[in-house]
Amino acid sequence: MNNYIWIPIVVGLLTVLFAWSLARYVLRKDTGTPAMQKVADAIFKGAMAFLNRQYRTIATLAIFAAVIVGAVLFEVSHLIWHGARPLPF
Repeated sequence: MNNYIWIPIVVGLLTVLFAWSLARYVLRKDTGTPAMQKVADAIFKGAMAFLNRQYRTIATLAIFAAVIVGAVLFEVSHLIWHGARPLPF
């Protein structure tokens, strides 16, 4: 039974090895003609702009959620410490 712990470890290491070999294979390939590089650069810039916008949106939502959770926890702790009745659930 104790040998089953090695299965995910070995599979994880094999996965990392495969990803490393795949990255080496892709990075060794020719980058293409100048026209292809221009298109790839435009796609990269668009993808980075999209990701930056997504990160800003996620950060805004995370801050909003943290404020809501903080307010709820503050109210609950205030009720508990000041002798209020326990919540019914």
